[in-house]
Amino acid sequence: QKTNIFFEGVDVFQDLLSSDGQGRRFSLLICWAVLLRLIQLTAAHPRTAMLVNTFMKGLDDLWHFLLLFGIMFSAFALLARALFGTVQREFVSLGSTFRVQFLMLLGEVPDNFGAEIEYT
Repeated sequence: QKTNIFFEGVDVFQDLLSSDGQGRRFSLLICWAVLLRLIQLTAAHPRTAMLVNTFMKGLDDLWHFLLLFGIMFSAFALLARALFGTVQREFVSLGSTFRVQFLMLLGEVPDNFGAEIEYT
């Protein structure tokens, strides 16, 4: 009887979380907390602590790389928007330019890209 009441309460709580926009943010917060706790727990064992410490020491360099990459990625997106915005339909808006640029980073080339020699 008590377990049925408990699970009914859990179901009501899950319905509230799934229907509420705040629930997604709360779930993201819980996931980050679990990730940080996992990193903290793996640092307790000497062999895995070496990996965690290496990651933590490289975090500053990783942050600087991501910052520089973001600035350069944005600059190239603005250039692509200015050059190809009137020619290629994929570069009409800045959002679609970021998407296409990311896909090109992964190796995909838009259809008819390079058809006009002055834009290649």
